[in-house]
Amino acid sequence: MALVLLAVPQTVASNASSSKFSANQKAFWKAAMASSYGPYSKQHKCWIGKKEGEQYCMRPTTFSDVEMGSRHLLFASMGGSKLDENGGLEDYHAAAGYSGYVVFEAKASGLKEVARSNLFWASGGMGNPPSEDDVAVRKIGPDAFAWFVISGYGNQGYFATHTTIFAPVGDKVAEVGDIPNASDDSGACEKDACTNLQTEILIDTAKEATRFYPLVVKVTGTSEGKPESSTFQVPFEDSKLEYAVPKGLSDLVHGW
Repeated sequence: MALVLLAVPQTVASNASSSKFSANQKAFWKAAMASSYGPYSKQHKCWIGKKEGEQYCMRPTTFSDVEMGSRHLLFASMGGSKLDENGGLEDYHAAAGYSGYVVFEAKASGLKEVARSNLFWASGGMGNPPSEDDVAVRKIGPDAFAWFVISGYGNQGYFATHTTIFAPVGDKVAEVGDIPNASDDSGACEKDACTNLQTEILIDTAKEATRFYPLVVKVTGTSEGKPESSTFQVPFEDSKLEYAVPKGLSDLVHGW
């Protein structure tokens, strides 16, 4: 990926060293979306991205200011839907939504892209990407931040979600973890044998870490009609650049 310096209005560039940069989000998004996806479509009211002959209608999702020492980083997430052959949005039940994650560094001269993900990560259902409420930027290492993105799918009374962790690694934004988030079969289970589980992901900042802190995942709710309360340790494996989810956790909070 080539690093690019986006030309942005001087009102944005002049505030690039300040956390108040977020006040200029409109100018930021115009530059960031055009650089990541392509031209704005007045017809669809979105930026049109293209990949392997397909077109995608993409819009801004979340924007986060991150101060790392003297560096001012901007974490931008985008989401949207694939366009069908007639130019409409694919929004049927099994259609995925799509999202992308890009990190920019704010400088006096403009915005420099420093890392990006696959810009068309498939997730969600009904053609919808993760919503703003399902995307959060959290500190996961001594000098590292990452997106925690909740997505899932439901069908015939079963519903499951998971949290995917995207973190900058070099000039890429990589998927470094996929943690079970919730599991619910209340629309299909037999009486008194239902499962309805939720998880809480904690970042264990008390532990030493060379790159990313380990996670603690707490599970509560009901499993096959019985109360459940469990805690799992999820270490980060530096050699594999991923969080190692214990089998007990994935077996307990699972999809169908």
